[in-house]
Amino acid sequence: MCVSELCKGWPVYRDASEWNHYRHLFAKEGAFVFTTWSGGLPIDDIIYTSIKGRANGDFIMHRETGTLVDLNPATQRAVGKMKATITQRFSWDDGVDFDVECNCRFINFCLKEGASPGYQYLAVAQSRLGHPILADLPTMDDQAFLDLYAAMDAWLLGRPVGDLLGIPKEAVPRY
Repeated sequence: MCVSELCKGWPVYRDASEWNHYRHLFAKEGAFVFTTWSGGLPIDDIIYTSIKGRANGDFIMHRETGTLVDLNPATQRAVGKMKATITQRFSWDDGVDFDVECNCRFINFCLKEGASPGYQYLAVAQSRLGHPILADLPTMDDQAFLDLYAAMDAWLLGRPVGDLLGIPKEAVPRY
């Protein structure tokens, strides 16, 4: 979910000059952004350059038109792929203003930082209400998570998923 939030959030925050929100989408250290105009710059330099450009009249808007995430829990890595349209306004010296649009893709290479608490906070709160808590729900770093994703692929291919999801063999209908 964090990778998708990065893909979908940065155009919203950047284009509205919400620099604090924009900055918090990225890792505290080691985040680089590569653009057509900057090459690879650290995220804080991108923000500084964007603020300066906006002050000088740059008008650049980004529209996210689709996002997908490829995830590998074993390596703690993900790739966020976002389709977008960039619109940039230009003003020529002869008084002509015009917009140029370009369809493009933004690729985000992501590495998980720290450990996720998973369901533990929700489980504690629900147990105080008297609900039984399952200790074997899928989390990002276990076999149940990998089985869940394998089941999604199998389901779409028309294959059985009951064993992958731990559905009892006597269940009807059998999935």
